[in-house]
Amino acid sequence: MFVLPALFTPEDSRPVVLFDGECNLCNWGVNYLMDHDRCSEDARGNLRVAALQSAVGQLMLRRLPPEKLARARSSENGQYKSIVVICSQAAYVGSDAVLFIAKTALRGPLRWLGVAGGALPRRLRDPAYSFVSSRRQRWFGKAPDCRVWDDNFDTRFLSDEVLVGGGTAPSADAANLVPGAEVRVVSAEPVVVKHLKRYPTGVCLQGLVGRVVETLQAKGGDRPYDIVVKFKHPSSFQAHLSSSELALVPMNA
Repeated sequence: MFVLPALFTPEDSRPVVLFDGECNLCNWGVNYLMDHDRCSEDARGNLRVAALQSAVGQLMLRRLPPEKLARARSSENGQYKSIVVICSQAAYVGSDAVLFIAKTALRGPLRWLGVAGGALPRRLRDPAYSFVSSRRQRWFGKAPDCRVWDDNFDTRFLSDEVLVGGGTAPSADAANLVPGAEVRVVSAEPVVVKHLKRYPTGVCLQGLVGRVVETLQAKGGDRPYDIVVKFKHPSSFQAHLSSSELALVPMNA
C-alpha cells in the first residue's frame, strides 16, 4: 500500500472508516460511531470517517491489495458491498473492519463483543456480514446523499478538501507556475513516486503542497510543461509533474 502523507500526518494519523454514503444503515452506523467514540487515544475521536464515493474514499480504495478490493466492491456492478477501515499501514474489510471499529472506538459491551468476535475465524464471520450487507439497502433504504453530522464533524469527517485545499483549478498555463510558487497536487489520478528509499511501496503526492523549483518545457512545445516541485513532507524530495496535475495555492491560504 502506497503511503498517503496528505491524509496520514504526524498531526493526525487516525484510521479512517470508509462507509457507503448512500446507505441508510451505514449512515446510521457512522452517526452511532461518532456519538459513542471513546476518544481514549485522541480527544477528537479514535477514528475518522469518509464516504466510499468521495475523492478521498476512492484514493484510499486504490491502496487496497486486489484481494481486499474484491471483498469491498462487487465485480458484477461495481457497487460497494463492505465497510472498509484504512490505517496508515494496514486495511480491514468486511467483518474484520467491524471488529476493528468495535475494539478501537466503541465502549462497553460492543467493545468486548469486538474483542471476542476476533476469536471466530473469518470464514464464519464474513458470511454473516455479507448476508446483512447484501440486503442493507433493501431493508433500510437508500439515502440520496451522505447525512452524517455531529458536533465534531470537522475533526472526524475526512472531506475532499484535504486533497484540494485552497488551491485554484489545475493550471493549464504553465507560465503561472514560476519558481518559488506554492502549488498543491490535485491530479485526477493518484501520482505515486517510488524512488524514495524510505518508502519502498511508493508515496502518493495527491494533496501535498510544495514549491516550484524549475520548469522544463517538453520537446515540441505543444505538450504540458514538466514542473519540478520540491516537497518538505514526508521527507525533502523533488518530483517532476505536469501543469495539469498542479494548482496554485493562494498566498493567503
